[in-house]
Order: sequence, then C-alpha cells, then structure tokens
Amino acid sequence: MSRKRFKNKTGDRYGRLTLIEMAEDYYWKCRCDCGEEKTVKQYSLRNGDTKSCGCLQREITGKRFTTHGLSHTTIYETWRRTIRRCEDPNDRDYEYRGAVGVGVCEEWRDFTAFHAWAVKNGHREGLDLCLIDDRKDYGPDNCRFMTHEEGVQHSRRANLDADKVRDIRARYATGFATQKYLALEYGVTQPNISNVVNRKTWKNIP
Repeated sequence: MSRKRFKNKTGDRYGRLTLIEMAEDYYWKCRCDCGEEKTVKQYSLRNGDTKSCGCLQREITGKRFTTHGLSHTTIYETWRRTIRRCEDPNDRDYEYRGAVGVGVCEEWRDFTAFHAWAVKNGHREGLDLCLIDDRKDYGPDNCRFMTHEEGVQHSRRANLDADKVRDIRARYATGFATQKYLALEYGVTQPNISNVVNRKTWKNIP
C-alpha cells in the first residue's frame, strides 16, 4: 500500500521555506526567504529537520566558528563535510545526499551537539560517519562510525539481494529507469546502483 501524499498546500511555510510545488513523490520544491530554491523531503519539512536552503546553518556556523576552538579538528571537518554534502550543490557528494533528499537533523546543525555525540559514540581518526539507513537524514539515531571498508560493505548489503540485483540490471537496461530513480526505490545510494549495473559489485550474479 502506498503512503499518503503530503496534504499541505502550495504556499505553506516551514521555517524559512515556502512550498512552491510537489517535485515528485515525497519531495517538495521550496523557495527560501533568501531567494534560493531547494527540493526537500516532506518528512524533513514535517518534522522540522529542514528549515532553510542552508543559509540558516551558514549563519549559525558563522556565529559559532570562532567560539568553540575546534575548527581544525577532524570532528569539525566531519561535521562540515556532512553539512556540505547535504546542502551544497557544488559538493562532489551532493548528488548522492542532498539531491535525493537526505539532510541533517536540526540538533546536529549545532556543532557542539554533534561534537558531544561523536565523542560518546566512538569517533577516532580513520573512521567515517556512515548512515545506517541511506534513505534517512543524518542524526543521532541513524549514524555510526565505521571504517571505510565497513561502510562500503554495510551500504552494499543494506537493501540488496540477488533477486533485486537482477531486477535492477534488467530495468536499467530498458533505458526507462535512471540510476537515481533505482537508488531511491531500493533504498541505496546512487553509487551502489552504478556499481551494480556496471558489474563492479555482485559480479557472481548473471
């Protein structure tokens, strides 16, 4: 059974964002008070996880940048990269996160809150911040630190099996299903789909 569509109407406001139109299932095209436009998951709007195009976080970061004294640490760089991949269209990973509706929870828009969580949850040099569920936002309940190899294996195993791999390859071969669409449908990242269709992973599946 399909989920109910977002019932709020064009013109409704969520923080600094105003709904312009439904972009696709579960996503809304919004205009920020600063003039920028952004496509956002309806879940993130409803729960208050996304309140602007990213300008609000930049303002908050600017105010706090010189106060915490941690701007040159690996924890700060991890936090900064997480924000960028979700909100900066020029970031190399944006198409795999922000472009498909993955954001950062409101709590983690405060670096000090992220720092406290990271220290308590195993941050150390050489570990990556990984999503437990690639379809949901970055936040305390959906992230853990892993080695790069563990992160790749986790993402690869999360939602695929042999039957799904065969289906993905067959549907992509028709030319009617894009890698982005398949990634959203199967709950994995676009690079996962790319590896599957190009047979860089699941090589034993014909």
